[in-house]
Amino acid sequence: MRLPSSKTGINVRALLTSGVEAGIREGDEQEKLKIGFMRGASQGILLSDGNTAGPCPRASHARMLGAQPPRPADWVDKHTMFDSGHANEDSWVKNLERSWDGIILRESDVPVKWEVEGVQGSGRPDIVLAYADNKKGGTPYLLPDGRDVWLSVGIENKQVSSVNTAAGVMFEDGRPKLEHAIQAGRYMLQLGCNWQIWYSLPFVCPIPSWPFVTSKIPAAGERYSDRVDYSNFKGSSKPSKIQPHSVGYHLAFHDGTLHYSRVGEEADGWVETIITIDSLDAYWSAVLSQPEEGLLPKNKVVDILGDTGYYNPCNYCSWEFICSKAGDEYEEWRAAIEPFIPEKT
Repeated sequence: MRLPSSKTGINVRALLTSGVEAGIREGDEQEKLKIGFMRGASQGILLSDGNTAGPCPRASHARMLGAQPPRPADWVDKHTMFDSGHANEDSWVKNLERSWDGIILRESDVPVKWEVEGVQGSGRPDIVLAYADNKKGGTPYLLPDGRDVWLSVGIENKQVSSVNTAAGVMFEDGRPKLEHAIQAGRYMLQLGCNWQIWYSLPFVCPIPSWPFVTSKIPAAGERYSDRVDYSNFKGSSKPSKIQPHSVGYHLAFHDGTLHYSRVGEEADGWVETIITIDSLDAYWSAVLSQPEEGLLPKNKVVDILGDTGYYNPCNYCSWEFICSKAGDEYEEWRAAIEPFIPEKT
């Protein structure tokens, strides 16, 4: 048998790269249609001490203006992470279709809208389970195609892609991530139905020896230890791997404050968060005031219970190179991001 020459045949790598780049361009064109809108994924909260938490208010303002930060050379490869998140959502829908006796709505079916100080906000929840009639209850909703449905429960679907996130959301003291609960809370308020956040770890996740991770992993025999392997090639009893599994959280507002409880373990009770209805709109009022009042301070790093975080989110922000040079003056900052704002289509 003659082996093919390495210089002939179809260049699959080039095809894949070209396809990913085309998808990115399509996404950019869709983003242009949303210039001037507040975005659900950019929703944060204004804390009682005047600080903001969740998504950075500067980045939220930049996104509302339509600014697209420059992308690194390896962006095409990194984009596969986002694709895997969409694939996880598709898998959830396929499985739910086999068991849910109603209608499954997706992003384009359930546009969420709100308004703060005359500026419209918009977002699209991942999955909403609904019924075609009100025989089983639910919240009435008119679909864009004119059909009446009754919403039962919304699902914010998150794929877990790091061991730190897995350790933080899936075990004894696990809690939803602040930005996920903020976004889901906004959608829940606008649609009026029940809501859950679900975290799915789709792969066997090795556990490093970092104390800030291992301190969150249960010891053998403790609660949730059935999701962990405690042996490795050296015969150690230390936790070595987290097995694939999913964990969900109920969300509910009580007296204007968001609470959560773990799905399937409601007897453990509800936990009060730092997210309030007032703090959601107050955040957007503060973001919108930046042209007149000046840029807001960089975010306070806290989790959903208000516990202080130990990392600098600016190190992971695509706009850090702007903020570090432009300082805190809005006009200077706006002039620096102006080259990254496309014309509205």
